[in-house]
Formats: sequence, C-alpha cells, structure tokens
Amino acid sequence: MTIFKNPGELVTEINKVVIGQEKAAEIFSLYMFKHLMKLYAHAHNIDLENKTNLLILGDTGAGKTFLVKTACELMDIPLVEINAKSIAQEGWHGTSFLELLKDGLRPLSSQEMLKVIVFIDEFDKMCITNMSHRNGDNAVHVQSSILKYLEGMSITVNGRIITTTHISFVLAGNFKDIREKRLDVRTNIGFTREQKLPEDNLAEELENFGVLPEIVGRISETIELEPHSKRTYFKISQSPSFMLYKWSGMFRSMGANFQVSKRDIVQIITRAAKKKLGVRGLVQESQKLVNREIHRNIDKLDFDFMARFLKDALERAERPLTPIVGIGQQVQPGSDEDNDGA
Repeated sequence: MTIFKNPGELVTEINKVVIGQEKAAEIFSLYMFKHLMKLYAHAHNIDLENKTNLLILGDTGAGKTFLVKTACELMDIPLVEINAKSIAQEGWHGTSFLELLKDGLRPLSSQEMLKVIVFIDEFDKMCITNMSHRNGDNAVHVQSSILKYLEGMSITVNGRIITTTHISFVLAGNFKDIREKRLDVRTNIGFTREQKLPEDNLAEELENFGVLPEIVGRISETIELEPHSKRTYFKISQSPSFMLYKWSGMFRSMGANFQVSKRDIVQIITRAAKKKLGVRGLVQESQKLVNREIHRNIDKLDFDFMARFLKDALERAERPLTPIVGIGQQVQPGSDEDNDGA
C-alpha cells in the first residue's frame, strides 16, 4: 500500500538519509508527487500530461540510485531497475529492453504496475559519443527501443495488457563531459547578455553527447546531483545510517567496543576524496577501519552470540530478522588525544 507523503514531508525524510543533495531531493519529491497525481487523475478521468520522465546527471557515487531507491521505499512505490549496459539491440544476441522491462514487471501485481517507476541506470553508456561506428549504431537502436516505451506502448505481462503511458521512467548517468562543461560555465563570472545560462542549453548538450533528440524531447525534468565535497563526506560519516554506526551497534551487541576517533574520520575523508568515487570511496576507506577494529577486538567479540543469532535467523528463513539492539546509535569516539580536534 502506498505511503502517501506530501512533497515537504518526503524531502525531509530523504534529507535524513541522502546527505548533501538537498536540491535534488526537493525536485525528486515533487516528481514523486506528480507521479502519484497521474494515478489520481486517471481514476477521475482527468487528462493530465501523459508522461513524466526524468533524467538524473551525477558523478560516480554521488547517489543517483540511492536517491531514487530511498524515495521509492519511503513511499512504497515499486521500482524496476535496468542497467543500460545490459541492453542488447532487439533481434541481436543478448537481452532486449522489452525483455528486461517485462522481467522487472512480472513479480508485480496489477495495482503495483500502475504506480511503478522504471529506473534505467548508466544511460550515458548508451550514447554515441566516443563510440566506434558499430557500437554507435547499436546505441542508436537501443535508444530507439527505449524511446517507444518512454512515449507509451502496450505490452503483455503475465497475460495482462498494460500500457507504459502510466509508467514513469527515470534515466540516470554520469554524463561527465556535460557536467564538467556546465560547472566551468557556472564558475565563470564573465557572463554577457548574449550568452545562454547553463540551464538553457542542456537539451543541446545532451544531443551533442549522443542522446537521440526524440528522447531529449520526452524528458520532462532533469536533476543534477552536486559533487561530494569533504564537508559532505563528513556529514555522511556522522549520519546514523552510515555503516560505521551500524558496525558500532553490532560490536556493542557482541560485547566489544568500536572506537573511531576524529583523526580516523579525517583520514577516511581525505583518502576518499582522492579516489573521486563519491560515497563508494568513503565506504571503501571505512571498510579498512572496520577491519582494524575486528582485529583489535578479536578476543572480545562474542562469536557464540553471533553463531546463535545466525542459526536462529536461518531457521526462521523468510521471516524478518530480529533487530540487534544498538544499531544506529552514535559511534563512541576513541580516547586518543585527537578526539578534540577536527
């Protein structure tokens, strides 16, 4: 059952989990609201715009997938994920977009299909720029196959005929060249009245990048995620939803102490920023800290408790796991002298 939240409520909930993307959260919250309003209009024979397709541009690890997943989970909206790199040209060896779409829709009920969002990740990999002639030709065919469903087509799933007119599609990709160019323009203070502001020529830039003009015309809204700064990394590292806090709760439940100093956090952030992988880099560096703490606490961890817990979980199989007390609580800082520093 859909958990209805107005855009203000939804953006507040998203910002608790998705750190440093407040503007994107605001736009996506409105997008989700309009997505549900389409269903309301359809039920009351009100003719709204037919399609609301969205494009998200963002660096690796900036949170494109995380933003969409978080919003859908908060609203209990079904989400079908398709990686554009796995799409093959129809009639060629591999899986076509239609097959991938049907595979994602099959587990859904009729009601869920009415409100589903289809998320096509790494869409920029299906663009023509810097491709060989053969790959570029395949990219055009794949984009053309996607275009049909962005516009609205009837398909048969589980013996039922549904129309993709009621499905909202979200395309996402890095689009590095476009983002870097637009960032350069934004930071250039030498605008003249004859120059276009960055927002005015995104459609042209997308077409130059290799997105079919017809697809550009079917995109009703765009979101550009902000690149992560060290300040954002710090906020993420302090979030109760981040892995370090969850590991801290796990350790406490097993009779051990997970120590993280401010020096540790600064070092993790510095190394993650150098990797330029967004949150993925932060997670990679945090894993090293987790490994250190496991070795340090190897004689203190209650492995018998873990064995009993895992045995119980396996016996209960598909039933929800019993929550471990302490997960989500704040990490207790270590006792080294740098705890008072930033």
